Amino acid sequence: DPEMSRGLGDVYKRQPLIRLSEMYYIAAECEPKVSDGNSWLNQIRTLRGLPEITITDENELMSKLRIEYLREFWGEGQIFFMYKRLFVNILNTENGHNTSTYGASAARYVPPMPAKEIENR
Repeated sequence: DPEMSRGLGDVYKRQPLIRLSEMYYIAAECEPKVSDGNSWLNQIRTLRGLPEITITDENELMSKLRIEYLREFWGEGQIFFMYKRLFVNILNTENGHNTSTYGASAARYVPPMPAKEIENR
């Protein structure tokens, strides 16, 4: 579209590989101290106009991070990769209208190798 590209070159065609917010969430996951992970999470919440929260244990931090992922990346396909990276169950409270909980397993998170790949080994 000529209107979209006027003065922008091909900038409007670019797809980001990772968002700054995703880097903050990953940093929060990786922090050894819960308070530091909480700090990373609160930085993004503040930018989104949300109140800061105080988290006291690692399970609560990971639960809050998953909720933030669901809000931030809804409809983009990134949530699957978060579940895969963390190798956690997809809880019924986090999977929309479905009432099932899906257990973490290699069969769920690692797709099978295509038959042509196996044949050509």
